[in-house]
Parts: sequence; C-alpha cells; structure tokens
Amino acid sequence: NISSSRILRGSGSRAVCCFTMNVEWRNLAVDVPGKRILLPCHGSLNPGKMVALMGPSGSGKTTLLNCIRHDQHYSGDIRFDGCRFSQEMRQAIGFVDQDDIVMPQQTPRESLRFLAELRFGIGTAEAIARVGDLLTSLRLVDAADRAIACISGGQRKRLCIARELLSDPSLLLCDEPTSGLDSSMAQQVVSSLRGLSDSGNVSVMSSIHQPSSSIFEQFDDLLLLKDGAVIYWGPTTGVEQAFLSHGPSRNPSQSVSEYIMDCLVQDHMVMQLGVDDLRAVVDKQAALMSDLVTISQTRSANDSQRSASSRYNAPFGRQLVLLLQRHGKHVARGMFDKQSIILNVGITVIPCLLWLQLDYTDEDARSRFTACIWTLGTWLFFPLFGGMTLFLADRPMVSKELKVGCYPLSAYYVARTLLTLPLEFVWPTLWVTCFFWATRLSPSPIAYILVLLLVYLNYTVFQSVGLLMSASNMPLSRANTVSLLLITYLFAWSGLMMDMSRVPGWLHWASDGNIYAVSISLMFRIITEDVDYTCSRNGSGSPEGCSDGVLTSTEARRWLGVDRSPLLCVLSLVLLLVLCRLLSFALLRYSLRDAIDGVRCACPQQQAKGSESIGNGHIKSEDADVQECVL
Repeated sequence: NISSSRILRGSGSRAVCCFTMNVEWRNLAVDVPGKRILLPCHGSLNPGKMVALMGPSGSGKTTLLNCIRHDQHYSGDIRFDGCRFSQEMRQAIGFVDQDDIVMPQQTPRESLRFLAELRFGIGTAEAIARVGDLLTSLRLVDAADRAIACISGGQRKRLCIARELLSDPSLLLCDEPTSGLDSSMAQQVVSSLRGLSDSGNVSVMSSIHQPSSSIFEQFDDLLLLKDGAVIYWGPTTGVEQAFLSHGPSRNPSQSVSEYIMDCLVQDHMVMQLGVDDLRAVVDKQAALMSDLVTISQTRSANDSQRSASSRYNAPFGRQLVLLLQRHGKHVARGMFDKQSIILNVGITVIPCLLWLQLDYTDEDARSRFTACIWTLGTWLFFPLFGGMTLFLADRPMVSKELKVGCYPLSAYYVARTLLTLPLEFVWPTLWVTCFFWATRLSPSPIAYILVLLLVYLNYTVFQSVGLLMSASNMPLSRANTVSLLLITYLFAWSGLMMDMSRVPGWLHWASDGNIYAVSISLMFRIITEDVDYTCSRNGSGSPEGCSDGVLTSTEARRWLGVDRSPLLCVLSLVLLLVLCRLLSFALLRYSLRDAIDGVRCACPQQQAKGSESIGNGHIKSEDADVQECVL
C-alpha cells in the first residue's frame, strides 16, 4: 500500500514524514499570457533512475523541473506515489539550480555544517559525521576549508549537490548542472549524480545541454523537448533508432547526443525530421500509462488528508544561533578588511582635525551645531546605503532555504537585522568616542553616553529606511535615486543651509517632519545642556541673549532654531524605527511569499467548471480535487 513508501527522516521529535519519489505527471502544461510554453505532456520517474532532460534553449526544460517542484503555476496533474504535493514534500525534493546559490565568503565545510546543525543539532557528532561523509563522497575534502569564491566551478556545483543531499532527498532535480564547466569537471559532476542514483535511494532528473558521449551514456532515460512538446520519452539507448526511423541519417563522426540535438536545431536536419511522427509515438506511450496512473490515483484517495508535519524542525533558538554565526562572520569579514579599516580611520581623523578642541564661546555654539549635523549625517549615510542592499545579496540563498523549511523568515530577519547590530556598532562607537573627546563637544561623561545611544538609534532608524527599500525588491538603480533624493531633502531642510524661521509658513511641515533634524535637535540639546558660552562679541552681530555676556544652553538652542521637545524627538525616532522595521518585514515576506507558502494555485487548474478529465475516462469532481491538494 501507499504507506509503505513513507519513510521517517531525522530522529525523535524532529522526524518528518517523507516519501520515496515515484513521480507521475499527466496532461502537464504551462501557459503564460499569449503563449503556451509547455504543451500537455505525460511522464514518470521511478526510484533509482537517472533521467536526462534535453532540448534546445527555450524548449521548456527548466519549466518542467519547476512544475515538478511546484515552483511554477501549471495545469494538469502531478502525483508523488499517488499523492498530491504538500509542503512537507519539499524536504524530500532536492533542487540544484543552474546558478550556484551559495555564500562565496563561506567555506564548503561551513556551508554544509550550517544545514547539518540545523537538522541534527549544534556541534553534534551526527552533524559533523554527515558533513564529513558528504565532503568525502563528492570529492570536496581538498577544498573543504577554502573560501567558496576560490574553488573551481565543478567543486561549487558538487557543493550545491551536497547541500541538497543533507536533507536525504528521494528526488534530486538539477537544472543544467554542467553549464559553464569544462568537459572534465562536467564528467565529475555527472559521475557524482550517477553514484547517487546507483545507491537506489535517490532518483535524479537533470536538464543537460549538449552532453558528451561519456556523459550521455550515464543516463538511464531521456525526455526530449522541442518547442514545449515532448518528442521522445524512453531509454537513452533507443533514441538513436527512433530518430533514424523518422529523420535524417547520422554522420559517423557525430555522437548520439550531438546527432539528436542537430536534428532539433539545424535547419536542414529539422526539415527532414518527422516531429509529428515522434510525437505520435509519445502519445501512444502516454495512452498506455493511463491505467497505471488511474490505479495510483485511486489507491491514494484515502491518503490525501494526512496531516503535515512541522516545516521548521529545529528549535527557534538554534535557528537564531546558527543564522547569527553565519551572517555575523560575513558582517565581521566585511567590517575589518583592509579597505574598511582605511575608510573608517579616514572618516574619523578628518572631522576630528576640523573640529579639534572647540572652545566655549558663542561662535563655538554654532560649530557644535554643525558638528551634530556631521556626526548624525555620517551615521545616516552608511546605514542607509548598507540597508538598501542587505536583502539583495541574501535573497537567492534565503529563498532557497525557505522553500525547504530550513527556518522561518522571522528567524532570518531577527538574526540578520537585529542580532548583528552589536557588530555593526563597533565603528560608530569608535568614531563617536574619538570625535566627542577630541572636539570637546561636552565636558560631561553622561553627555558622551547619551550621544552614543542617540547615534545607535539614528543608525538603526536610517538602516530601517534602507531595509524598507531592500525588502520591497526595488531595483537598485531606483533605490539609489530614492536615497539620493531623501538625503538631499534631509540635509537641505536640516537648518544648516537656511534659517528655518525665514521659510514660508505653508512649508514649515517640511522642516517639522524632517527626522534627521529631529536627531540633530536632540544631540545639540544633549551636548549643550547646562553649558554656558561666553559671548565674544556684542552688538547687532551677536546672538540674541548675549546682552549679559553669557549665552546659556537654552538661548543657544533658541538662537539656532533647534529647541524641540526631547521627549517628542525620542518618540518620533522610535516610532519611525518600529514602523519601518515592521513594514520591511511585511514587504520581505510578501516578496518571498512563493518560497514560504509555495506557488499559489499550483495544484491542477480546472479546465472545466466542476470537473477535469485525468487519463482516459477518469473524471474527478472539482471539490474532491481541491481536497487532495494540500497547500
């Protein structure tokens, strides 16, 4: 019975229900507006088989793989041991993308250990053993401790395969794993796939482009596509005879794979190829499959309402720790490389020399005001542009890991944007410490602490604004434009360029709503609190309040137009911080919704109201079909 095909992976409370993947699809088709990119096709993939998916560019190879993994909207029917797809099955389906989705700063050992410890526990013997076994079986031991950016393309591809194998998949889908590799590396990658298939535990389907004879011969079956239609489905050993029977003869110098691809793309050979005859053969094969599919569907009907196991098997705390370790190392490497050190030392020394050892005269009150603008502007610019690209670099990796339920989006968001903040505060802390005491902004140690806390708050606020743009998946060019316009507004209306009292009344909202000016006002209050300034001049050019020869802190704030309520300033900053963080999380989740929840409506689309024909003479009601599609 069907339940005999289930296996439990993991141990204890972390065990999840997976399936040996006997995959069948019927009438599978994909439409986009104005075009059908995959014509109705039928097929199956049996356990332990290795299937090549071939065809010219644009023939629908990647589309078919995405349909099987439910990353693509489709019409038709796909069954896994007779069962509809459910999210728990993602952990039993490995997918190796055409692009190598890995973090180049990590080593292969770190990359694999992250996934292994998510599954088996931090530092456990089982996790360490699994990583060692995979490094050995995929011949990655020599490159295990080198940065991924420094290893060869073949090694990166084998690492991607190893990452998928950590979840013990029953089905491994590969999208052109040999693309961009030389013949030797391509042979190594396909040999690794062959070894997995020969183990009997993994079925492999791989799209492949123009394989050599030695690579082509390692596949058991071939599914050949042209213009979205299947024109051959069967053993690789039979494709030559099928094409010779319905097409031109083969040049003895051509390999079989070259011959069939030339028949599909070379104009003079395409004209001689009986594509309709080949499709007729495939249709006959599909007709013979009908009874088998119907039996599989019927016997799985009572099994369709099984309860799904938890998608996030690791405890939330473990997820946070491992994500913090991974991203914390990445942040630290970027912060303390040679270029970053030179930059941060330079931006510290230059303003310290400019505002060096300020005095306590009325002229120095304005200098302190400009120092506040510079301080908060420095730690506005870097977090804004840093946050703007933060999710951009992580998105492919996070999307892939969310699909298989490695962790929830909330764990990534907290670890990446909150738990790494102490690391990110290292340079602002050193900068403020040097600048504050070198310039004598205030004699008070308490003022130093408050300024430091304000810089932290200012940093996180403007980083949140950057995260908001990054989470919206806004193109980088547009995000740069928005950021530059925002910075222009913030600085122009900060009070440095123009006396805000001279601005027309109907434009006061632009000054009052400037959150950067709010931070400046708060910092100026902190460093001038209870500090009196000696008036160095009298007469019409002196500040208001200098009639007695002393400019108090209150008079200095009123003179410079920065006498805002400190409580309202703090509340405004905190409110904007919380709002931007919540909105950025919501936007990030929306942009990654397909990775988190699966492609909506990926279950078979109904072609007629209330019913759909599956196979010959087999009709299912719409209600029953929906019940069996577990999303």
